Amino acid sequence: MKASVQVKADILKAMLAEDRQEVRTARSLIYSMTSAFIIASFTLTSILLKPDSTPDSGQSQKAVHIVFVMDACIVPVIWVIFGVLKRHVRNAQKCVRLRQRLINSLDDSVQPYPDLDIAPTPTEPPDIRHGDLWWVPIIATVMIGLQAFIISFFRR
Repeated sequence: MKASVQVKADILKAMLAEDRQEVRTARSLIYSMTSAFIIASFTLTSILLKPDSTPDSGQSQKAVHIVFVMDACIVPVIWVIFGVLKRHVRNAQKCVRLRQRLINSLDDSVQPYPDLDIAPTPTEPPDIRHGDLWWVPIIATVMIGLQAFIISFFRR
């Protein structure tokens, strides 16, 4: 059974809405993941450096080193997870662009699923680059680095 152009358009519109929601969800996940790591870093630092938990200077210095190592481990995790999620956002944005192109070229001869000649080439950039997402892990890295710097040099 062949579907009408209206049915094909409705299917593509539903897929386009899902693709856009996926882009929004992945962007939101980047923000919330980074925020959670920053809060975790600050919380663990405050727990480890509580004044009554480190009575002598030897233990205090050891706690400072633990905090520094902990922060040094959190920052690469933030960047790895950001890289994976950024790639997911980019691929989802390519799907949005593909669906938009299919809707724009829809007639009786076009099927809801594209052939290889309709699909965008791998070198073709997506419509939206999401360059603003780079600020999220950069700011997180600066905040955690500043925290480690302040604790290392001003906690004596």
